[in-house]
Amino acid sequence: MTKLSQLELNENMLTYVQFADIYDCQSLMHLGLESNMFEILKNEMFKGLHKLAKLNLDFNLIKTIESKAFYGLNNLLELSLKGNQLENISFNSNEIKNLKTLDLSFN
Repeated sequence: MTKLSQLELNENMLTYVQFADIYDCQSLMHLGLESNMFEILKNEMFKGLHKLAKLNLDFNLIKTIESKAFYGLNNLLELSLKGNQLENISFNSNEIKNLKTLDLSFN
């Protein structure tokens, strides 16, 4: 599975995942984490996903995004955080400098 390009983990009641520990995820280009139970996006949570272009975190319980949550996502083009409970966003936009689409609706 080292060539895995898309992973959907929607509706699984996940609260935290550390992708750097999952070797097979290094080729991911699309990651779906919609409708889980994430409350905080922790620093370097997506570390190791260098090829990721699309990240969907819609309809979780996210209130806080730590400053280095998107560290290493240099190829990220689309980020969707729709339908969360965002109160504190402090991430460094230079870490996702290629971002073309950011959806923060319904927060």
